Amino acid sequence: MSDWRCFKLGLSPDIIAHRGSSKEAPENTISAINLSWLHLSDGVEVDIRSTKDNVLLCLHDKSLLRTGGLDRKLKDLKYEEVKNIDVGSWFSSKWSEETLPPIEKVLRHIPEGKKIFIEVKEESLTDNLIEEINKSPVNNDCIRVISFYENVIKEIKEKTNLKANLLISFTQQNISVNALKEKLVELKADGIGAENHKLLNKEFVNEMTSVNKETHVWTVDNSDEALKYLKMGIASITTNIPKKIKETIQKN
Repeated sequence: MSDWRCFKLGLSPDIIAHRGSSKEAPENTISAINLSWLHLSDGVEVDIRSTKDNVLLCLHDKSLLRTGGLDRKLKDLKYEEVKNIDVGSWFSSKWSEETLPPIEKVLRHIPEGKKIFIEVKEESLTDNLIEEINKSPVNNDCIRVISFYENVIKEIKEKTNLKANLLISFTQQNISVNALKEKLVELKADGIGAENHKLLNKEFVNEMTSVNKETHVWTVDNSDEALKYLKMGIASITTNIPKKIKETIQKN
């Protein structure tokens, strides 16, 4: 059964908490995710990577060094080796009990009618992710898979009814709008997740709309920029400060 609350019903963009409410809690942790609901978020974005024994955990970087103090790549470690690592103290000592959450646990912390954007950071994770999603209580309408990897988007669209966005960074590649439209149609992607950049303008959004593709933007922590994107008809705004951006949008 579909969940109508996870469809776009109005003109205002969804406000998505980037790695949770990551300005006030350590990124990609259960506390950051739970805080995002108190901060009026419509959804939350998390990053996933795999351990050596195929457990999907929320972690942005390849290595645990920045958030966990361990200079090892997650893919080289088994879950038992990392499950108790403190990934909160780098942010503040009060978060010292935060650990790397499995995606299975994260999905249990998504309230009904709220959305989750799952960024797949490695190409080989798709089948494992689909398995976890199929076991989860979250309605498929409320889940969106996002990735820079075209093969991830292709597989998700071929194997599931989930929505999927291809991510792009204007600073890392030369963007041909026509080529991008063709690629989205080829992949059957539902939209584009675009970097917050001066090249993301109304004309770009209109071009995406012309082939029935949504435009989403990351990461926006400035109220004036959020209002600019509101006027463009952006589908969602990903931000580290969801409460402030949500309040800005609601006032306009």
